[in-house]
Amino acid sequence: MSLTLLVMGCSATKDPGERWMPARDRYTGPLWQTLKTCDCGPDVSVAVVSAHHGFIAATTMMLPYNKILTPRIADELVAQGVHALWPKAPAGACPTSFGNRAICEMATLAQDRQFGRVILCGGRTYLTVMRWYVREFQSAGYIAAGAEITEINGPIGMMRQQLREAVQGNRPAGILTKAA
Repeated sequence: MSLTLLVMGCSATKDPGERWMPARDRYTGPLWQTLKTCDCGPDVSVAVVSAHHGFIAATTMMLPYNKILTPRIADELVAQGVHALWPKAPAGACPTSFGNRAICEMATLAQDRQFGRVILCGGRTYLTVMRWYVREFQSAGYIAAGAEITEINGPIGMMRQQLREAVQGNRPAGILTKAA
């Protein structure tokens, strides 16, 4: 099986604890609950597209936040590019030491390997941003040019089932799978 990158949309429901915790533990929505019950195996790396954090590894530490990925924020993420720090530093903070760079998060996930399979799971606005990230990461060599790309979107029950099937290496029926 080839190396797989799973990119999830963040979750409206989050652990409200005020402590730092990995993104995968912070998010508590239905898709994240499903993911936590799956045996992804060592060949699956998980990332998140977040309205607040941009593109991050699921292991990236974070504090609680409440922000929705609107089309305006999605456009801003794309316009800033994969090398920009996201989120932007608040007033008074050092602008060069605040936030994450999507390209650095991806380099950490790839660890000198190339992803041959990508699973994108989220709502329409998230998928738009995820597709853009995939193109950028292909250009940077982190995702193979002919990578198999699977998109999971639709009613939540269907998405949960398809997510489980996809991370376990199966090709779920009824979703878009294409070579990039």
